[in-house]
Amino acid sequence: MKPKLLIAMQALVFLLSALVACALMPVLSARAKRWRLIDVPDSRKRHARSTPLVGGVAMLLGVVASIAAFELHGLVPLAFLGMLAGLFLIGLADDLREASSVIRFVAQAAVALVAIWLADVALRDVGELVGSRTLHLGQWSLWLTVLGLIGIINAVNLSDGLDGLAGGICLTALASFYVALWLMRAEGIGPAALHGYLPLVAALMGAVAGFLVWNLRTPWRRRAAVFMGDGGSLMLGGALGWLAIVTAGQAGQPAAGGFPPVAALWVLIVPLYDTVGCMVRRLLKGQSPMRADRMHLHHLIRQRGLSVAKTVMLLIGVNALGGLVGLVSWQAGVPDGVSFVLFVSGFAVYLLVTLRYWSRHERSTLLRYSRSAPRYGVAVAAMGSLPVGMVAKGAEREKGPR
Repeated sequence: MKPKLLIAMQALVFLLSALVACALMPVLSARAKRWRLIDVPDSRKRHARSTPLVGGVAMLLGVVASIAAFELHGLVPLAFLGMLAGLFLIGLADDLREASSVIRFVAQAAVALVAIWLADVALRDVGELVGSRTLHLGQWSLWLTVLGLIGIINAVNLSDGLDGLAGGICLTALASFYVALWLMRAEGIGPAALHGYLPLVAALMGAVAGFLVWNLRTPWRRRAAVFMGDGGSLMLGGALGWLAIVTAGQAGQPAAGGFPPVAALWVLIVPLYDTVGCMVRRLLKGQSPMRADRMHLHHLIRQRGLSVAKTVMLLIGVNALGGLVGLVSWQAGVPDGVSFVLFVSGFAVYLLVTLRYWSRHERSTLLRYSRSAPRYGVAVAAMGSLPVGMVAKGAEREKGPR
């Protein structure tokens, strides 16, 4: 197919998916209470009112509509589509009745493992991180692929903390992978089956764009009308993790010169930095790395005085910039080792800054509570049981980590 015709077709795929997802949002929202797909505010979820969790359903239906209308089902492995459906159902079940983290991880691992095995997709190496030598994963390939995929899925899920944040990050990441796939097609890198992902990525981008119409804060809407829910975030996280693997040319038929794994790290810089940073901080405090709190990157920025809308735009912009760095470094031939060192160095700086901030914030929180509660006999030593990183009263309407 000629490039101009291909672009036109994929633009139509994008538009149809966006229109279906956008149009379905109010229809599904009207039935959300009956289906019990409502996110109710509590001590951890600071949004102002109960909000429908139908964004994931609408996005999935938007993608399905595009697949059916343009007969895209023959272009990509059914295992991939099955994985997205499976992850969506896991998240939907969690939206209806929150499950333990162990059950969620086991279910995600099972779905990912089956899909990877059926499609023969695996991260067989991590590129040339040490000189010109490619680091192969050997017998650990399958298990490390599953672990990496689950990590990306949950990183995206944990980024769903402010109106429009997870959707915006996913849209920029999908756009980066779309550009990578387009460049690979133009340069003849990889098998034809790999290029078949292009229209599906266009459909995913359209669905997310349609969702953001109702999820982003705008001058005429002060808060999100819908949330994507765990069903939507797990589905999008799975799509991004899978694309990180296949664009690296490791989908059955290796593609020399494919998008390197280290470049995929840059594409997902915000959710990866935030998730790994939170886990390290919790471990240093002797807490479970899976413990939910309100000390993510977006909470830090909010406490510095930025509004929800500005915080979201800032983090979306940073993630888009990370994707650009990954694409440019790949096209410019920057060695994988250099790109990886820069990525890790950036994370080290990020971790040191956030650890210092949260340490100071925790001390000020304990001092504030110790001064305000002496008449009740509350000792400062007892403050260690309080949730660290408690936010000021002005930070309402935020949707906390699930």
